[in-house]
Amino acid sequence: MELSLDDSKWIKVGNDLLMPDIAALVRDRLEGRRGLSSTADAEGIGKMFLRQLEEGESPSTGGLRLSSSGKCQRALAYDYHHYKPNGFKGDGSSPIVFATGDILEMIIVTALEEAIIGTPLEMYYTGLNQKTVSLGVPLTEGRQAKVSGHPDGMMRVPAYNETLDEFTMVNLILEIKSMSDYGFKMFRKKGLTKDDSYFYQQQSYQLAMTQEGKADFNWSYVLAFGKNVTSKDCELEEDGSVTNLHPLVGGYLAGCDDTKREIQDRLREVILSDSPEEFPRVMSPATAPKKKGQLGFPCDWCSHWKTCWPTAREEVVSSGFFQRSNKLKLIVGE
Repeated sequence: MELSLDDSKWIKVGNDLLMPDIAALVRDRLEGRRGLSSTADAEGIGKMFLRQLEEGESPSTGGLRLSSSGKCQRALAYDYHHYKPNGFKGDGSSPIVFATGDILEMIIVTALEEAIIGTPLEMYYTGLNQKTVSLGVPLTEGRQAKVSGHPDGMMRVPAYNETLDEFTMVNLILEIKSMSDYGFKMFRKKGLTKDDSYFYQQQSYQLAMTQEGKADFNWSYVLAFGKNVTSKDCELEEDGSVTNLHPLVGGYLAGCDDTKREIQDRLREVILSDSPEEFPRVMSPATAPKKKGQLGFPCDWCSHWKTCWPTAREEVVSSGFFQRSNKLKLIVGE
């Protein structure tokens, strides 16, 4: 198919690169409901939800997964050395939460599959056909460990270089996330930054696919859905105009060689370690009077916090102004 800037919606990525606005394509298809043109696997989609009632598969290397490559090394080491979880534990609502994420993923995947019919965009390895990717982690004396993961999908999309006035086809990792109110607002404003564990996850997937040697993967595209955003949300501009804020947005993430090396170094250090105690804690208790002794995220959601912080305890803390809520918070000290 001959490529043209009229083929699709485009957004500027970097200084001189235009790439398809994938989120806009999905939004258009969701807003224009009609009969399906593609062959949706209804039975397969149902299996996606029901898998949440089944036992998950064990990671290939200890307890390490590429989806956790941005986790603190101490927590990774607890997983790798098979420490029994002793901290936060999800309850019976967890399968429902994960199944809701699966539903979101399949609706978006199906809408995107419909939206790219007749375009140069290609999508593969989605849903029940997700590919298991393995990242090679060099150890010592030629030895190598493999850490696996499952991206939500992969795509091949056109990119237009304004300076060179030419099109190329780009391979990318596709990721679909539902986000909390805070996380979604940050993503909409800044995209994925290195402070977000998803950043590391995407870099590890890119590197794993590039290591296969069939094609270079130096891009990811993240489609994010704000769970607490509605069609009534908007932003008041300086000139007094109003911009509607859609709950489904997306962004491209370029590969970062430094981060990819860091991921391999972090995983190698964990695999070659003798104990989680070799790695420092990533947080210290808060010192501000109103939050004195509190440990926030990620410690309070860690499945090993009781082992990592043996003197910590959970206490009920009230927060909020207009609407008060009670949450269990980790407290260290008196």
